[in-house]
Amino acid sequence: MADSLAWGAIGERIRQLRLSLRPTQDDLARAVGLERTMIVKVESGARRLDALELMRVSSALRVSMDYLIRPQPEVISRRSALLTEDTDTAITRQSHRLEIALVEWLREVRQLVDYGLLHRRERLTYPGPVSSDAEARAAALWVRDQLGLGTDPIGSLTSVCEQAGQYVLATELPGDGASVIDGDLAVAVVSRVPDPGRRRATVAHELGHLVIGDEYSSDLGVHASRGERETVIDAFAAELLLPTRVLADGAAGSATLTRDQLVEFAARYRTSWTLALRQVELAGC
Repeated sequence: MADSLAWGAIGERIRQLRLSLRPTQDDLARAVGLERTMIVKVESGARRLDALELMRVSSALRVSMDYLIRPQPEVISRRSALLTEDTDTAITRQSHRLEIALVEWLREVRQLVDYGLLHRRERLTYPGPVSSDAEARAAALWVRDQLGLGTDPIGSLTSVCEQAGQYVLATELPGDGASVIDGDLAVAVVSRVPDPGRRRATVAHELGHLVIGDEYSSDLGVHASRGERETVIDAFAAELLLPTRVLADGAAGSATLTRDQLVEFAARYRTSWTLALRQVELAGC
């Protein structure tokens, strides 16, 4: 924290936080007990903060002091865009707040592990390359096999994530979710705001980032666009939640499922109607 580059990074982080919460520089100045011109200098890296001022800034921006002064993970499954006049939208702010919650959750989980209050589980990583929807579905079935889930409906998806080495936090913040691998820890945050089917799909999606690795390895990340990567992870999530062979077995003898049958499967496996339709189409019934 002593060199000017570190203070420049801290100042930019403070600016990003302020923009995501929407207070003005005047608002932040009043909360910290400084003149607005001092906040301008802090955000530009031209003025340092003493310990008390730093504590007041972190309190006003609703983050820990660690968040302001520590390096952040380089790879996050859904990295938010930098907030500028051009990107300052509600969606960008939502994404930024979720990313903040993710980094703070990572810090809390690491503290629990360091204090011996939480046992760190080994991460479950698919042994083969995944670059297509078919390979992603195979990876999902592999996870089910590794965790002894068979083809049964998944009760607590967050418990499944924990067994796979990913600790999930449900937050009241709006948005979807994000995940990160930092050294020996993997965590994710998921918004409670969307409907239950979408929430479960988001949790399964973030688990897919962990198991498949995509952005954390070169297998998929280098050769595919972000949109293509997300599509592959979506295929993993859908197959994990409602395996196509369950639907195929349900249609045995008739080669098709009735609407009532599909409604029952969607209810039992707690998926959205859209996901159920996608899976029944893949199952060919």
